[in-house]
Amino acid sequence: MYWPRRSHRGYTTRSDHRRSGPEPGCSALLRPVGVCTTLAKPLSPDRYSHFVSVTRPAMELAHAAICVSELDRAMDFYGELGFEETHRFTLGGVENVYVGKPDSDGDLQLRYDSDRTTPIAPSRADTDHVAFTVDDVEATFETALDAGGAAVLEPTEIEPAGAYAAFVEDPEGYTLEFYRGL
Repeated sequence: MYWPRRSHRGYTTRSDHRRSGPEPGCSALLRPVGVCTTLAKPLSPDRYSHFVSVTRPAMELAHAAICVSELDRAMDFYGELGFEETHRFTLGGVENVYVGKPDSDGDLQLRYDSDRTTPIAPSRADTDHVAFTVDDVEATFETALDAGGAAVLEPTEIEPAGAYAAFVEDPEGYTLEFYRGL
């Protein structure tokens, strides 16, 4: 069952309590894990749509982080794909820039360390790929190529995965998947 964040239709999750404290009448602080039973309810009403308790926290992907060797080049590439900077900060000398699509959950975090002395995983053995859902696989694939990406797999139907997908290597060598469901 999916439990939305406060930003989605006014519901709340336990993570909101860490930022602002519990709402009046909320018993969430008595529960080691879960959501406030006086405020949360499932998105899909059914015969049990009254307030319920959850035994595990709600979870959504917030961001994926990749290391980049040239921040401007990475920003240009992802900008061509329609990503916009959502926020940035520097911590311990590492510049962290988050890029995302408007009206989308989750960001891609670009981590740039100008003092890094070791290469950034030249074989990318530590990351297989980062996947993005898109409306038009072919157009996104072509845009990525025009922006400096290299084709890995042209748009094709991948029936076992239930997807129509294409794979591109970004300028840093990360493999990106653009897909839509069949």
